[in-house]
Amino acid sequence: SQRVLQNLAAGITLMLFRPFKIGDKVVIMSGGGAPVEGYVKDILLFETRILTPDKRLISIPNAGVYDGGPIENLYGSKQRRVQILVQTAGLT
Repeated sequence: SQRVLQNLAAGITLMLFRPFKIGDKVVIMSGGGAPVEGYVKDILLFETRILTPDKRLISIPNAGVYDGGPIENLYGSKQRRVQILVQTAGLT
């Protein structure tokens, strides 16, 4: 069917361009549903599997991963930004 071919094409594209790799922490907008956040466990030809923080394994069809919207790769950069709020008491 057409959806199977879309998932296959998206899977090949994900494997070629590698917006994320196994072990990366990602947030994926999958086809209009709620965003899925977790660690990439598998990238297969037809689906990508994400392990959520509450230990649920979610399989997302690759067409939904690729066409669903932005993919936020939280481990995609070697640099991290840390914000620390420091308050000081006034000295008198």
